[in-house]
Parts: sequence; C-alpha cells; structure tokens
Amino acid sequence: MLLMKTLGRCGSKVLGMAATLCACLLLIFTLCEPVLAQRLSPGPLKLLLVTAAYPPFVHEAGSQLGEGMDIEIAREAMRRGGYELETLFVPWKRALLMLERGEADLTTTISRSGDRDRYLVWSRGYRNWVRYHFYARASHTQSLTQLEDLDGKALGVSSGFFYPDAIVKPVHTTVRIEPGKDLSSTVTMLLAGRTDYIVVNGLAGAWEIQQMGVKDALARQPLVYSSDSPTYMAFSKAKPYILQAQAAMDKGLASMERDGTLARIERKYTP
Repeated sequence: MLLMKTLGRCGSKVLGMAATLCACLLLIFTLCEPVLAQRLSPGPLKLLLVTAAYPPFVHEAGSQLGEGMDIEIAREAMRRGGYELETLFVPWKRALLMLERGEADLTTTISRSGDRDRYLVWSRGYRNWVRYHFYARASHTQSLTQLEDLDGKALGVSSGFFYPDAIVKPVHTTVRIEPGKDLSSTVTMLLAGRTDYIVVNGLAGAWEIQQMGVKDALARQPLVYSSDSPTYMAFSKAKPYILQAQAAMDKGLASMERDGTLARIERKYTP
C-alpha cells in the first residue's frame, strides 16, 4: 500500500512537470511563431529595398529610363528565389541607418567598408571592378595624370560613398576632402569653384554629368584609378529571416551569371 501511495505521488509530480513543460513549450512557440512563419513561409515574401538614386545603377521611381541596372538585377535575382521587392528612396546615409536599425531589409550597389560588417550581411559580389574618374572645370589648366598631382588640392566626393584609401587617404600627399551630400551636389561644388577636382564612379559620374547638361563645362582628367573592390547587395542583420533571403539572392545572382541575364541587364544601361 505504501509503495502504491509513493508511486501515486511520483506519478502526480511527473504529470505536473509534464504539464508545466508543455505550457512552456506552447509559450515559446507562440512567441516564436511570427519568426517561424517568416522563415518557413512557402509563398513569395515582400522585402523592403531601401536605396538612393544613383543612375544608371538606381533610377528614381517612375523613371522612363527604367528602374536602373542594379534594381533590375536585385529584383530578378530575388524573384528566382520566390521573393518580391518594394523600393523606398531616401538619402544614402538614411538608407544605411535604416538597415542598421532593422527598418529595411536590403540595399544594392554597396561596397564593403568601414564598420558596415557590424550590421550588414553581404551577398556574393556581382560586379568585381570599379573605375574612378576625375573631373576639373573646363578652364582648369593643370592636367591630373597621377594621384600625387592631388597634393594640396581640394577633392570633391559624395558623402557616404566608398572610395579607396589610395585616393582619399594618401600616404605621401595632402588632399583636402570636400564631401557633397550626393553626386549632383559634388558636381555643383566643382562648378562653383569650391573644389579643384571631383572623383566619381566612372559610369555613374558620366551619366550624372550628362543628365545635368554640364558636360562642356567640365574636363575629364587623364587619371583613371581602377579598383578590384566588388559591388554587393547587403541585408540588415537586424532581421531574423535575412540569411534565407541572402541565400536566395546568392543563388539568383549565380544563375543570372550562368544564363547571361546579368550581362544583358548591364548592357541595357551601358552607353
């Protein structure tokens, strides 16, 4: 009889512990359900791509020239993985802040630099070179043929964008860096005489100067600096489901490279 009572008490304790465990598991599942739903959802997911206009890579919403080279690449790569993209245009520094805070999912046309590893997850590189061009006012008489010629000069750059240290942090010369809020502002600063030269991404700079109608007022310099720094898509680490999205992007980019879609999109926007 004593044994049966003891077993009965033990059985009650076991049942009580089991009930408590089930309740805890139910609570954990309830709290994690939104995240699990996002991770496991079989249908297309809509992600927020935040960016700034940067023709021809990123065009303003509604542009008759198309969405831009890199928006088309990102959209197609993610479509192949079952995702949809919604785009939001803000100043570039604001775009980076939104990604850091988890207010957006991804961006495009970005270089890996500074402390960005802290809050971003990177796609595979999809363009493995950048050529930097330099411009002066057309009335400028001194040609820029080497980086050492920048010694003592004011060089305009676009705030928030990546430039190789060889250009903006030279070891043997002193260059005064003058940031503009965006590419058009940087060009305007040069025209106003606030800088001696500007440095731009070769393709984006030529596009912007053409669109501003100031090509004849500027002189492209002989110096061209080539960098093998890749261009990436980047995802916010603050999003719990982002590794799945990053994997879809990498898979999509790889398949676009194999079937020629990547090259076709780039040719569409290249003069």
